[in-house]
Amino acid sequence: MGMRIVRCVVSSVEDVAPQIRRVWVDHEDLPVFERIADYSVKLLVPVCQAPLLREGELDGQWRMELLSSGTVEFRTYTVAECEPGRYALDCAVHPDPGVGTQWFMSARCGQDAWLAVPSGEDGIWAPFVSVAPPQCLCAVVDDTATMALRTIMREAEYPVRAVACVAGDTAEGYVEGVEFVRRRGPIGQYSDVVAHRFVEVVRAAVGADRPGVGVDESALDNPEMIGPYLWHVGSSSAGVHVFIAGESGFVKTVRRAVLAAGLVAREQVSFMGYWKA
Repeated sequence: MGMRIVRCVVSSVEDVAPQIRRVWVDHEDLPVFERIADYSVKLLVPVCQAPLLREGELDGQWRMELLSSGTVEFRTYTVAECEPGRYALDCAVHPDPGVGTQWFMSARCGQDAWLAVPSGEDGIWAPFVSVAPPQCLCAVVDDTATMALRTIMREAEYPVRAVACVAGDTAEGYVEGVEFVRRRGPIGQYSDVVAHRFVEVVRAAVGADRPGVGVDESALDNPEMIGPYLWHVGSSSAGVHVFIAGESGFVKTVRRAVLAAGLVAREQVSFMGYWKA
């Protein structure tokens, strides 16, 4: 999984839907993706002077130096639009923003935008399913992951059933074919409600007349991790595949409910959890 850092320039900033900010960044050497749902890029946000930040191939040692320096924060984004020499990156703007959201809120034309982009044919993160496309994808996301969901639904060549738990009118008109749960408080207060609704979505996709796979008790409270990250790509595309993306507590609650229902095996579940965008 090769990465290289490029120093882009912000060329446009616009609000494309309620609480959705789009920033266009330009660089003549940005790779063009045929299917942007299979790729993501990393936004490198300097939080103070960052002398280690420069263009070039990002090897493991340099990345560790950047992370340990405390001068740069990494945030992962799905490319919303891809044109030769420019990308559009979308972000949900919400209360109590993290470093990435703050960058989008303050972005201005002409400023630098440092990105880590794939340097080969492999994406920075694997697609949500690592083998053949599923027969059907059931996805549930929060505000931040609604951007990735939009791209997935736009490019999917298979049915997608999706639920998004968002604050207020966030993403109104931004993505079609999604069942919205519009919350009026912290997402943690809605996790159980969303989990219950999403289990019914998965049940409908699997088919009421089909037997479930049973419950693997050992899998319920032991989500797979990549190092310290709550991030996993399912290894099976048989039948229905489940994709869960959102804050870590939300992901754990929904994942547990889906597996406890015995409708799919843990190999059919992909998820990504994060602390704050």
